[in-house]
Amino acid sequence: MIWHPERIAELMLEAGDIAMDFYHRAEVSFKSDRSMVTEADLAIEALFARHFDRPRDGVYLIGEETHAQQSEGYIEAALRHSAYVADPIDGTANYANHLDLWGISLGLMEDSVLQDGCIYFPTSGELLITAGRDVLLRKVAGGHCGAPEKVNFARGLGRDSGMVALTQKIAKVGRFAKRNPVHALASAVFPLAGLVRGRYFAYLGQLKLWDIAGGVPMAERAGLDMFLMDGTPFDTRVDSRLYRLDPDDGKRWALKDILVVAQPGHRDYFTRDIALGNS
Repeated sequence: MIWHPERIAELMLEAGDIAMDFYHRAEVSFKSDRSMVTEADLAIEALFARHFDRPRDGVYLIGEETHAQQSEGYIEAALRHSAYVADPIDGTANYANHLDLWGISLGLMEDSVLQDGCIYFPTSGELLITAGRDVLLRKVAGGHCGAPEKVNFARGLGRDSGMVALTQKIAKVGRFAKRNPVHALASAVFPLAGLVRGRYFAYLGQLKLWDIAGGVPMAERAGLDMFLMDGTPFDTRVDSRLYRLDPDDGKRWALKDILVVAQPGHRDYFTRDIALGNS
């Protein structure tokens, strides 16, 4: 399996079943960085590992919960070959508090380029997946995906009218000085999927590879503007220009600056001194 949308969708539904099975009884623990992890995170990543952790076949898995357990040789090979990048529960804090703003994210990286992505929201039954140059929406009911609908890359409200999503760190220590209404969602997949569907004006985040691996290929197809706050253009390549990849870096896999994903044509609206102040 490399990227067969039908088979990927079936696997995501299986992951969603695991998430929902634990939803109202998951035990929460904390990692060394004080971020949450639940039994569902671990069980879903184990499912992905059974399918995608196959070095002998040139297929690898970079998962939020298991990447630190892999050897440097494994990581180097993953960056050279085919690697699935998984966030088993994006929005774990929401999930643990029984809020619906969470999803399962999976991306395919080929030779350090994010090529395809899928995001599944089990509580709403919506699954978005890339297929060629399209993004498809599948409605899930009764354990089955409905017929695929091609997503129309709609443009939502802009400038000071459109909704802007922020990550928790920006909301807590930064300052967004524009008039836009804001959401601090504790989830990356929700605003990224919303942007592709025209529901958000922009998303600003201090993020890691697995947070965005499912959504960035969709954003690229939708023609959204993507750039780092320092002005660096952002694309689907996973390289040291955009990410902290040094194995000795305690923040390995993090982006080098705040990522902005926005409706096209508004890049000048998000300069650091105007938008974020002392973030």
